[in-house]
Amino acid sequence: HAAVQMMEERLAKLKGKITLKDVIAAVRTRELTRDSAGYGQVAQLRSGTHQKLGLLWVAATSPLTAPFVPYYLGIDDVPPEYKKHRYLLEGEASKLIDANYRGIESTRFAFRSYKRLFYLTQEHPDRFLPEVTEAFEAFESKLIARQEAVERTALTLYEAKKEKLAADYLTYYCFTEAMNALRLGDALAESIEARTKVIDGIRQPR
Repeated sequence: HAAVQMMEERLAKLKGKITLKDVIAAVRTRELTRDSAGYGQVAQLRSGTHQKLGLLWVAATSPLTAPFVPYYLGIDDVPPEYKKHRYLLEGEASKLIDANYRGIESTRFAFRSYKRLFYLTQEHPDRFLPEVTEAFEAFESKLIARQEAVERTALTLYEAKKEKLAADYLTYYCFTEAMNALRLGDALAESIEARTKVIDGIRQPR
């Protein structure tokens, strides 16, 4: 696959140990993350790690305009904003919402929120993409810096046979950072939309 080859070539050019930040940066490229790209995922593989501390870094849609958020294998839930919504599901636009799904549908949909940022950014990418990338890299750097302390706390709980408490702790941490990521994305979208309207106007379909 051309995208895989492109990423391998980019990583091969790096000298020394390839870091998590290097892989995230390789995934977050305009050549790889088009509108149809779906979502981004980086598996952080480490030997000797407790199985519940296995870690996936996930961007809810294109990593160009969605930050990578850590999700440990030990968590037992994700925020409703990141769960399945009706957006883009076949045939759902012509149906009324089933009462069972009104709760989920009342929440913001993270995928749609980040797509909004994607479309706003792609209207003027040279102007807006650098600031979005800078904000997300700073957000991710703080999470990476905090990772050791989070895992040390969780491991202490697992070793003390307090599995439920460890799961609750990891779930709370991942919940919190997922929502922090969503708030950051929404704030960037609001700012970029406001400036776009003032400077260029919103482009209308022809």
